[in-house]
Amino acid sequence: MTNFLILSKRARISRPGLQRILLGVFFAFLPFLAGAVTQDQVNLLNAHNNLRAQAGKPALCLNQQLITAAEKYCQLMLSRGILDHNLNGSPGNRMAAEGYDWFTWGENIAQGQQSVTEVMNDWWASPGHHANIVGNFKEVG
Repeated sequence: MTNFLILSKRARISRPGLQRILLGVFFAFLPFLAGAVTQDQVNLLNAHNNLRAQAGKPALCLNQQLITAAEKYCQLMLSRGILDHNLNGSPGNRMAAEGYDWFTWGENIAQGQQSVTEVMNDWWASPGHHANIVGNFKEVG
């Protein structure tokens, strides 16, 4: 079974008085390899960046804290057999637990698709998921 998790965050305060726009699109492909970026994760990042380029948005960059938060949450959902946004609090709580400072966030999750292309097609067709993909973001995990 293929499970994907995307969590995104729209802005973050990096220093007092200085705000920068970031994305925390967390993604994890299950089963995941702890500490390693899988080919499916790279393909998912590339798919996001291709769609973002078409929308005139800059490419996303990886962030290890966001990857770790996503991988842990994927494992939690898998262990409980539930696809849900709030099994252990909000995505913001999960980001903070990994030391990632955030201001606001959004989340895309999907389950059951057989490929990155299927996941991206489903998200692209959904207004809320589409907005997360082409938002004013910079970091992914």
